[in-house]
Amino acid sequence: MNSQEISNIYRIGKQAENKNRPVVVSLTTQWKKHLILQNKSRFPSKIYVKEDYSKETLEKRKQLMSQLEEEKKKGNIAYLKHDKLIVKKPGDNSRDKRRREPSDSPDQTTQFKSDLAKKVTLWYPRENTRKPGRPKSRWSDDIRLTLGPFWTRVAEDRAQWRELEEAYAKRHAELRDIL
Repeated sequence: MNSQEISNIYRIGKQAENKNRPVVVSLTTQWKKHLILQNKSRFPSKIYVKEDYSKETLEKRKQLMSQLEEEKKKGNIAYLKHDKLIVKKPGDNSRDKRRREPSDSPDQTTQFKSDLAKKVTLWYPRENTRKPGRPKSRWSDDIRLTLGPFWTRVAEDRAQWRELEEAYAKRHAELRDIL
């Protein structure tokens, strides 16, 4: 948390020996407050976090607690939001988040990766020249010469790909040492 996100900090109560006093922290943004309240269980054991309500709101919440317990006994989903009681039925579909339905087609991410790999390998340089400072051939051309035109299928098998990668690296290290 940055110091810019804190609006005001002050202690409550009178100072006394061996007594901890609560600290009220005002934040500049609401979302930061919600983030802290969501993650309060992750704080160290002696740090407690509660939302600071006005006296009127606290009285109203105390009155609503009996209704809250009754609704929970009925089997409904009930909770307090500021000074209001929110009650929902357990089978209410409005609780469910809307999600996209999974497609019936094969894994499209792998298909996209293989299409991209094919686009990378289908490169025909004119007169074998490229921009100055760039190699005449690409790494994919080297792999294509070693493994053949269907190297993308080999790349999908991770174990086999790792073995080939190590062999490729050793071969190039040996070539570099010779040159």
